[in-house]
Amino acid sequence: MSSLASQVIVGLFLTEEQFGVYALGLGVLGVTGIWRNGGAATYFPSVRPDRFDASAGPLFAWASIFGLSTVALTVGFGLSLPMLPTQFDRFRTEGLFAVLLFLAAYTAIRPVTLLGRMRLSVNLEFASLARLDAGLALLRVCLTWIVAREGGGVLALAVPVTAGTLIEAIGLGFMGGFRKSDFVPRTWHVRQLWPALAWPLAFAVMNSLRADILFLIIGFIVPATVLGVFYFAYQLASQPTMLIGSALQNVLAPLSARDRGDSDAERRSIERTLATSMLFVPVTTMAAASFFPSAERLLWGGKWESAGPSLYWLCAAATYSTVALLLVGSLLGLQRFKATAGFEGVKMAGALTGSLAAGLLLTVSGNAPLGGVASVTLVSACVAIGIIASALAQIAWVARTYHLGAGETARHLAFGPALSALTAVAATSIAKSVDDSLEIPRNRLGALYELATVGATYLTLITLAVRFTAEGTLRDAIDVLPAPAAKVLRQLLVLN
Repeated sequence: MSSLASQVIVGLFLTEEQFGVYALGLGVLGVTGIWRNGGAATYFPSVRPDRFDASAGPLFAWASIFGLSTVALTVGFGLSLPMLPTQFDRFRTEGLFAVLLFLAAYTAIRPVTLLGRMRLSVNLEFASLARLDAGLALLRVCLTWIVAREGGGVLALAVPVTAGTLIEAIGLGFMGGFRKSDFVPRTWHVRQLWPALAWPLAFAVMNSLRADILFLIIGFIVPATVLGVFYFAYQLASQPTMLIGSALQNVLAPLSARDRGDSDAERRSIERTLATSMLFVPVTTMAAASFFPSAERLLWGGKWESAGPSLYWLCAAATYSTVALLLVGSLLGLQRFKATAGFEGVKMAGALTGSLAAGLLLTVSGNAPLGGVASVTLVSACVAIGIIASALAQIAWVARTYHLGAGETARHLAFGPALSALTAVAATSIAKSVDDSLEIPRNRLGALYELATVGATYLTLITLAVRFTAEGTLRDAIDVLPAPAAKVLRQLLVLN
């Protein structure tokens, strides 16, 4: 939720071009730090608790080597900007070098936080991590507000990330996330890690190509203002992935690691993850799409209205990409690193093919609207189609590998998204009819009323729909929750 609150804030103060500059910075980091942390973030969650202390120091050293290499290349690129040829003129823009410096600092700190966070995760200390994350979330939102309000411009996106990561490292130290032996060089037998980390490293490279470099390619295709609108819509559509995918991936990996070696338990774990995520992920992505028109008028007064069509395409893509991400979490726990690297390769191919297709279409049209479709919408549609195709390919591979029924898998893939999409359409239609009948004005007060109507209608309809059409999956999802929360939900939904 903190990332959503931060986006609301920067959406008020920043321009489309400033969003585009930050996206360019991420694209540059995708090249200079293409290996990210050497795949350590992928490998760490799969380490069993009894082996973690012995592996922590070498893995930290491995991640630090790649992190510091990224720092050197990122800063070097920033310093060389004045000497680059004219093809790089769009990189000589105000604020980009400062963004690169902050992103480089974040990269340098990241191995430390990774080590501490993974030690607590492997020991299943999720409650402690949740408290830390809550504090960090509040801190990042406050920093975003201060920097944006004081005229920091694009730094309102960069400063909170780096400062929050630094404070996270300090907090993890007080929480017992580090041991002295982690930082003793004589224990860093890095060379021995290569066989185990070869595929996680490939996974990290593919992830960079798929995620960050996407912005770099689009930045070469369209102006910074168009890239900024795309990035704004992309971030909004990615909120479910950040809220659900990233958090649950770190939970699913350690839990799946405990099933490793038991083929029946592995299959049940994968099947449960697929069924539950295909039901509940679309609930959040379709909500984002249905709430946007009224929320945009309320929060930004029409400033980001042009992002609406792009958001719809990218929300559809986020549905399947988030489910694929959750399945990757289970595969990491099962140490299927070759498969996860292949997944990232498929994701990369989908996203980059979509962006290149958009570039080709824009070139043919002379960067003019094609068939009345704005450039940013065309780019978003092409990227979304590529992402959806790659995610479906990943899910099909998992289903086949773990012997999930083809018919049941197809039902999961279609039922949840269709249920949520129809509910969103119904909620929007009902809210519009109510607004028209009451002659609600098209101002911010009217937008607030419309948002409340859409939200209440959608929440009511989707709750009833899930309760009476997917009771079995709903029960499975509630069973994995903490006992107090599960008890309350069973009572509210009459599942006792």
